[in-house]
Amino acid sequence: MPEYSDETLQSTPVYIDEALQTWLRARPPLTFIDVSNRDDEVLLALARALFFASLGTEEKQATRVALVWHPDGARGLAAAEQPSTSPPREHLWDVLQLARRDFNIPALIKAAPLAEYGHSLLVVGGPADKLRIDGIAKRRPFTSSRTLPLLLGTDSPGSVTIAHAGNELFRYERGRRLPPGLSLLSGPASTALKTFVVPLHLNHLRFFRSPVGDTFQQLAVAMNRTGHGGLLLFLPTRLSTADSHALKLPVRNRTVLRDLLKEALRLDSALRKLEVASPLTVTAERSALFFDLETTLAELARWHHFIGRLTAIDNAVLLGPGFTILGAQYEVPSKSKYGDVYEVLDPEDRTKDIPYDMRRHGSRHRAAATFVAGGKGRIALLSSADGPLRCFVNEGGRILMWTVRLLDF
Repeated sequence: MPEYSDETLQSTPVYIDEALQTWLRARPPLTFIDVSNRDDEVLLALARALFFASLGTEEKQATRVALVWHPDGARGLAAAEQPSTSPPREHLWDVLQLARRDFNIPALIKAAPLAEYGHSLLVVGGPADKLRIDGIAKRRPFTSSRTLPLLLGTDSPGSVTIAHAGNELFRYERGRRLPPGLSLLSGPASTALKTFVVPLHLNHLRFFRSPVGDTFQQLAVAMNRTGHGGLLLFLPTRLSTADSHALKLPVRNRTVLRDLLKEALRLDSALRKLEVASPLTVTAERSALFFDLETTLAELARWHHFIGRLTAIDNAVLLGPGFTILGAQYEVPSKSKYGDVYEVLDPEDRTKDIPYDMRRHGSRHRAAATFVAGGKGRIALLSSADGPLRCFVNEGGRILMWTVRLLDF
């Protein structure tokens, strides 16, 4: 966990260039495609344009857009391949190449609606003094994080975020640089998930860039996209009679998500075994496995959307062991009580946890805390219509909470 002591993290506002340059001086080498392609001038130009574009509107809509840069623009990004896959290598991105247009603030505001925020990105290419917009891209599912470039986005007026492989590296918002948001899969959540996913019969517990970790995070993203606020509750034990009575909208095909996850994990494991056994050999079996995995992951993504939308109605969506979909409109029993809640500042160091005053929030926060207080290993994801995502976990009987800024690009 980094320390935040430089001048960009104090209360005095700083300009985007100053904040970014201070961060770049303090950071180890960063990559767009690899270390040799690092270009700080490009990064500054992109971030500066994003900041000013975020203050503009198109058809009365605020600018919300994410960018991916490649030295050769859309054509270069379309040719990017998985480095570990033997020929024929798999491409990392689906790219729609467009006629080039100059990259500037008015053009960025105008082009932003072409890339739906949270689903696709504008592609920018060229050197810092000749940047151009020439494509729209969407990353293919389940690509290796080692192959990902830096992504930049703005989700609200006056904000700029730089991220890599789902991790927030830099956040500038309304004149100040903020500490990077904690990951949704931080230590306490990963510990709780180990119990929750037992029915999936995992041979190894790997959450980052896995179907399990992606499902956990994408359910939160889908909930957040509703704009209504909501609750996703993860119950690691069987449904009790009291819980069953509190569930107003049960789901009949409860195992559809769990079955898809099992299939994705099976295919992923089989592919990895083939790569280890014969990394330079391409077979019909290997090609078929990869096709089946991509198809299964695409179907999983559709179910993430369906389940996330269920949170738009009152009360909570309840999921059982192994991502069993129990139902929606679950009302947390009010007779349960919760004790002290602690905010996590460093996911790896419990000594840095601080008491959190729940009186600052309303019934949804109290319901999340009450639910996780009901048993070890419980998890609650809370989305507010006008605030950040929060994760609540019961770790050994202690209620932990931390704030997450979802990287919806």
